[in-house]
Amino acid sequence: MKKIFSLLFVLILLSPAAVWLVQPDFGVEVQRIGLKPPRLDGRALFNDTYYRSFDQYFNDSFSLRSLLIFTKRWLDYRLFHMTDTDKVHVGTDGWLYSRKSIDDYRKEGCKEKQGIEQLVLVLHATERLFAAAGRRFYFIVAPNKSTIYPEYVGSLPNSLSCNYNKYDLLLETIKTNTLKNFVRLDQTL
Repeated sequence: MKKIFSLLFVLILLSPAAVWLVQPDFGVEVQRIGLKPPRLDGRALFNDTYYRSFDQYFNDSFSLRSLLIFTKRWLDYRLFHMTDTDKVHVGTDGWLYSRKSIDDYRKEGCKEKQGIEQLVLVLHATERLFAAAGRRFYFIVAPNKSTIYPEYVGSLPNSLSCNYNKYDLLLETIKTNTLKNFVRLDQTL
């Protein structure tokens, strides 16, 4: 039994060297800084940044780095239903949504009201320009993924905002400016 544990211990110790020699591709593109090892200096032994530079060099040149990053991302996604970036929301059944579409789904669009009113005025002017030239201008807005597939969004905290998303504000503003050639896709989809 001692021989088996001794052999297992040696294999564990030698695994980073084996991975460094083989350098398998785990499908993770890891950007390395390209740090060089810090110079040994007796005067720097009392300086905290000297030890941090060793830590940064080791983290940058560690042979199992891409495997560990791949494993961490896999565990985050599969077990904890989260991602490395806060710009992505993981819904049910592994569906991914952008954070902007989730904020819009939660109806937090009131801060965009002025921009939407300006957009509708530009569209109205463009529509009149095309009508003056004897042509028709059609305007289509594709809804967010979270609007089309709300059943896969998952649990979200309740919104404390104005209860209007950008699309609702756009529809409201179009009614006041009589934009005639707007094609609604939300009911079709």
